[in-house]
Amino acid sequence: MDIVYKTIGKEEMENVLTLWNENIGVMFPLDKRLLKQNAFNKYYKNVLYGAYFLNKLIGMICYKKTKDRLSIGYISFLIVDVAFQRNGIGSKLVAKAEESLQENRVRLIHLGSDPYHFFPGIPLNFKSARTFFQRHGYIEETQSFDLKCDLSKLNLQRMITVKSLEIVQEDRYSIEFFQKEDFISLKRFFEKNFPGRWYEETVELIEQTGQYKDLIILKDKELKTIIGFCRIYTKKSGIIGPSVYWRKLLGDSYGGLGPIGIDADYRKKGLGLTFLYHSLEILQKRNVKNTCIDWTVLIDFYGTFNFLPWMTYIHTNKKIN
Repeated sequence: MDIVYKTIGKEEMENVLTLWNENIGVMFPLDKRLLKQNAFNKYYKNVLYGAYFLNKLIGMICYKKTKDRLSIGYISFLIVDVAFQRNGIGSKLVAKAEESLQENRVRLIHLGSDPYHFFPGIPLNFKSARTFFQRHGYIEETQSFDLKCDLSKLNLQRMITVKSLEIVQEDRYSIEFFQKEDFISLKRFFEKNFPGRWYEETVELIEQTGQYKDLIILKDKELKTIIGFCRIYTKKSGIIGPSVYWRKLLGDSYGGLGPIGIDADYRKKGLGLTFLYHSLEILQKRNVKNTCIDWTVLIDFYGTFNFLPWMTYIHTNKKIN
């Protein structure tokens, strides 16, 4: 079988979509908008490398390294058409990615979990993919989950009463939508509490896209400082957030939430649950129904408001010399 391997360009987006959706689109339906946002992102250099048979794209891999942590690399996805599997195509694509990342001083490769990722890890039910990567030296570690709830069927006030939940109502705290004048305080909040990816992506969102209408903040009015943040998404959001990547499975009135976080000095005061409660209220007011909270292990915390596991992912990586 004469297979040709080469880099995939932007002009082949339709071919990429076809290969993806014909193989995993039932579970993870991809559209051009999300593909362009994540795989052809101008802020992070992705490499898409493909396998071709008779000029048809039959396999592809997407990989990248971080901008600052040079020893970390990622394989965003690997797909080989089901009709061409077990011909060594996947192995050659992975070898290409590993070789390229190694040449760029990468020493640890994660499957998924990259900036502008598609998946936090390998989907649990992709058993053949898990076996494939295990054979290639990748080690499975922890699990994480996407959770889902139909907010149109959730009576938040009744939940508080029935479960005897304590919602903080002190005048000292306020929940507001982010405004430009909050930017310095927000950066300080991130630098102190979430200095990694959450900080980078939120600052990038504000500075480079101006898309911040879905960013909610929790303030300590006495100290005039931000002590919590939350991102939400609806079908009107300018950015497709990870919680709504697979929105075609969520119906027309979909929504998403996350990440959400509280200042370390204000935890264990009931503010996290209170902030979550009011963020869900905002989504309900926007007439959101099926809502996803992505990439979390806090099943019990979000389960307070009837969120249940929807997707499960296996975090997997490999050290290379």
